[in-house]
Amino acid sequence: MARLLFEFQNSFTEQLSGLVSGQIAGQGAVSLGLTLAAGTGAGKYDLSYAEKADASSSPMTIDLTAVEDEASGALEGFAKVKGLFLLNKGENDLIASGSFFGVSAGIVLAGGGALMLSEPAGLDITDAANNEITLSSADGTTFELRILGEKIAIPEA
Repeated sequence: MARLLFEFQNSFTEQLSGLVSGQIAGQGAVSLGLTLAAGTGAGKYDLSYAEKADASSSPMTIDLTAVEDEASGALEGFAKVKGLFLLNKGENDLIASGSFFGVSAGIVLAGGGALMLSEPAGLDITDAANNEITLSSADGTTFELRILGEKIAIPEA
């Protein structure tokens, strides 16, 4: 079983003045999670990829059809991506681009920012169409990327 979790908590206090005086306090939390069981099919995964690295002005491109399986160390390819979590652990902007995101301009994650995708049925990955994720940072930053999904099935001979 694998679980990707993104949590955000905040609290605030505001002083009221003018005709009404007093104080307002609040607290909130948002939790987004994806739990997948081992295997194939909806709600399951059999390929896990993780990358913790430094991004620089020289882009790093990850080909989703050729990644190292976190569990076995074998070179595998994603047929479907079911969960993705990208965290900018540094202070400078991290730029995520590439055919996977379907945009020509990059998605900018400020320091401490995160991007999460949760699709239990999976997004199909097609070589040379939507298989690349490119990460860069003009001023340098550290990131963590986790991807869960189904690997490309190799037909038996």
